[in-house]
Amino acid sequence: MEPALGYPDLEVLVLVDGSLAELWLRRPDPVPGAVPAPSADPDPDPESLERTLRERLPDAVGATEEETAAAEARLGITLSDELKVRYG
Repeated sequence: MEPALGYPDLEVLVLVDGSLAELWLRRPDPVPGAVPAPSADPDPDPESLERTLRERLPDAVGATEEETAAAEARLGITLSDELKVRYG
């Protein structure tokens, strides 16, 4: 931790290039008996998800198809339809 420049009561975490903070690496503690909520949709329909997101976040600006394709190329994977809807 180092003091933040210009903010005497604030500190910043300085990481070594390529490292992750320990909290990002720690797995969550298991919760015995935990199950999804009854309202959870195990396999959301992409169209229904998109409609719900547009209703609840009408001013949100998502990624374009070109940006999504660039991300897939950079990551070397094809994103799921659900992820494309969430970020598109």
